[in-house]
Amino acid sequence: AVKPSRGHRPELQGSDGPTTRLGGVFNTVCLIFWRQTVFLYAKRNTKRFCVPFFFFSPICVDKRGVACYNIIDAYIGKLKREAAMEFLIFSDSHGSAQNMTAAIDRQIKMPDAVLFLGDGARDLDRLFLCDIPIWAVRGNCDWSSSDYADKTERTLYFEGHTILLCHGHEWGVKGGMGALIAHAAEVGADIVLFGHTHTPTLQTIAAGEQVKGITLTRPMYLFNPGSIGYEGSFGTLTLKGESVLLSHGKL
Repeated sequence: AVKPSRGHRPELQGSDGPTTRLGGVFNTVCLIFWRQTVFLYAKRNTKRFCVPFFFFSPICVDKRGVACYNIIDAYIGKLKREAAMEFLIFSDSHGSAQNMTAAIDRQIKMPDAVLFLGDGARDLDRLFLCDIPIWAVRGNCDWSSSDYADKTERTLYFEGHTILLCHGHEWGVKGGMGALIAHAAEVGADIVLFGHTHTPTLQTIAAGEQVKGITLTRPMYLFNPGSIGYEGSFGTLTLKGESVLLSHGKL
């Protein structure tokens, strides 16, 4: 066996020198674009178009290509762990599906999901949202059935948070939020989304506060996006770990 001299890199078995190195570079470039395409799709960034590179399969893989792929894979994994979940919140459309469509079109990036809080559930059947999930509840004006809203209350779990969706009429929110707050504490919700009043609202109850004998272990957020149908008002929710960001928007 011939011992390679210092600084000499022996070729891999079966390689043909420069051809393998060129193939490794090509393979690395293809893998970069492939991983970026998957990541953009995973984030549902459908307003930007990226050409898939699945047809460019690797022709020659060398050690540098594998190492570069591993670095990229680890970096994309880090981005995914740090990525936030974004929700678009609607309530009280009352026949104005076009207002919800307009609000969706205004978003820089498509949301991870749409949350609907009642009164106009049939309007959801007129939206074209591709593969974006929709979670909805029925309101006091939703007399007919909808494919999305089959109950008056729903509990979701994301990023360690418990999100309570309701219209609010069953808890008398037009007369105050005491009953809704007590119910949210009983089910362990720290984010409460409701409608019914048509008034944009954001209220926070600090951790450690007592609610009907229950001590809150973390802040409770109560949020009403307002009426998308009458006022063109909507809300957004961004979750990133323990961080909660709620905000209002208007057409």
